[in-house]
Amino acid sequence: METILTNLSDPAWWFTAFFPAIAILLVPRLWRYCAPKIRRLFRGSRSRSLRRTRELRKDDLLLSKEMLSAQAAFFGCILFVAVGLVLLVLSPLSIRPGVNSLFVLVLSVPILTSEVIWLLKDVRVQELLKYRRRWIAGRRLALNRDCN
Repeated sequence: METILTNLSDPAWWFTAFFPAIAILLVPRLWRYCAPKIRRLFRGSRSRSLRRTRELRKDDLLLSKEMLSAQAAFFGCILFVAVGLVLLVLSPLSIRPGVNSLFVLVLSVPILTSEVIWLLKDVRVQELLKYRRRWIAGRRLALNRDCN
């Protein structure tokens, strides 16, 4: 009986007893509310990307610009990695154990940011090349039909 009274006066017990039940009831409702909005956001992003790809796939100069931009982002990423590695190896902060994890975290933010930018640009170029091949194949097919 004493343990029951002790548990009733303990906020941690109330939290562990009722939080999972409340979460089980609320998560499906929250998901039903958020899922269409997330889906709409992704569809809109994909639609904008395809519109831009359709505009760029016919122009060789703009395609070259996108490729050079992806390559420059790659070299920027490599530069950030090299500078971060040199700072990590040569810094006096890397010796002290308490500061080391914070120092590595601060160094990793620009590296990860530049890597994400590079990967997004690279995916964009790959998408442009894929749709350009389709466009060229369609043009060849149309020219062959016109010649026959």
